[in-house]
Amino acid sequence: MLLAQLQPSEDKMDKELWWTKVHRCAPKEAATLQLQNRLVGLNEQQIDIISKLTELCTVDTEMPQFQEKVANETYRDIQGSGVLTDYFFYRNPSMKTVSLNSLPGIEPNQVRVFSFVPLPAVAGDEIDSTLRLGMLNLEAYLAEEGGARDMVTDRSFAKLLDSKIQRYTGGKVAKESFSKLLAVNEVPDIASAVMSGEINQAKVWEFRNTRIANEFRKWFEEIGPASPDILTTEYIKALASGGFLSSRKGKILRFIVMQAVGASFVPLTQGFSLIASLGLSAVDSFVLENIRMGFNPRYFVDDLRSLFPK
Repeated sequence: MLLAQLQPSEDKMDKELWWTKVHRCAPKEAATLQLQNRLVGLNEQQIDIISKLTELCTVDTEMPQFQEKVANETYRDIQGSGVLTDYFFYRNPSMKTVSLNSLPGIEPNQVRVFSFVPLPAVAGDEIDSTLRLGMLNLEAYLAEEGGARDMVTDRSFAKLLDSKIQRYTGGKVAKESFSKLLAVNEVPDIASAVMSGEINQAKVWEFRNTRIANEFRKWFEEIGPASPDILTTEYIKALASGGFLSSRKGKILRFIVMQAVGASFVPLTQGFSLIASLGLSAVDSFVLENIRMGFNPRYFVDDLRSLFPK
């Protein structure tokens, strides 16, 4: 699987249709073409202003991580899904392993391009299924790169997200363990919250890459797949052992740092400051991420809970 850009030769670019040009031109020009050809009633000044705003809000990416974030992630999604692997083997009984680099359907000198054209215009085979999943992962990656607050995508993304959660948490037993851990701490189900729109998906991707989340995955992989009861027992032990921020000195340090940060902002109006207008939770998360020493799974649970609206 690879990402390629197709465009006409230089001698034919002046004859290129606008709706094909928008896929390769600069953001400002693309926005201008879309507004000129799809909307009625905007004058040139309005179009110019909107196009400039689009350019300012655009995040450019050269897709340096396409192979890892999209191609390899798609392969892992398929190999980690019992439904998909069974489907591939069912269609190809002679296959001993699912080799995603040599799926049946095209010859060595051929290529298949992803298409949004509905069935039966496309083959609908294993290759199309792989490309479709790849497009969903590409959209998720671009949303992560751009820090998108919302994402409109294929309805199949819900199933893909559920598959990822099962893969990340190690299967059915690990999923039950994780669910019980959330229930014990009265934290709602994260997958349901994302799909209902209660939690922004971009925030989940950002949270997943934090140090605390990475430390939790290491801890969970050692204990979670065993059983829900064992995980709960180990979690209670971890709470009993506490940690630096759970100690009296840790709480005092956290209070001092928060007061120092709040005092450093010049008041905007009487009784209000910039720290209040921005919201304490953002600064609180930053401070916690940088002054926590060691690791305790409670840190992960607290940070996960903070993703939900108050």
